[in-house]
Amino acid sequence: MSAPTHTYGAPWLPITSGHPVSNPSTTPSTTPSTPEDTPMTTPPRHLSDAADAVREFNHVSRHVADDWTFPGHSYDALGNLSYLVGMLEQAIDQSTRPVMRTYEHGRVRIDGGGDADQAIRELVTARDDAMRAAAALTAAVRRMHNATSPMGLDTSGIPEFEDDEDDAR
Repeated sequence: MSAPTHTYGAPWLPITSGHPVSNPSTTPSTTPSTPEDTPMTTPPRHLSDAADAVREFNHVSRHVADDWTFPGHSYDALGNLSYLVGMLEQAIDQSTRPVMRTYEHGRVRIDGGGDADQAIRELVTARDDAMRAAAALTAAVRRMHNATSPMGLDTSGIPEFEDDEDDAR
């Protein structure tokens, strides 16, 4: 029985980490073998950290607090969010590069003997849709940030700000 082949005719081989195999009769490992390749420093880990930071923001910003009260706080948050979402389009594209590189080398295998060409077409279509959505999200968040730029707190009639009002006159 021969090994399954890709559309390009290349046999299916396990994807390796690029390190030579010490015993060619064994299946190469896909486990990182150098400290700089550990899961703590991989590209997916950085996206996980970003997701954790957004989750933490969502948690701490649910309720108004001393450091989350005024329009300037929203302005600052929206500026940071604008910066974050502005990088999504590039991150989406770059997240597919390992798959695309593997596919270009005829090495993508689909579980259950599925069609790699069809799976890649779906991935590319979804990636392009996601990149367009990211661009639209970036534009909308930038508009929100710009809209909050001139906003401030009307302190008239608030006792703790009365001294400040006298100083401005």
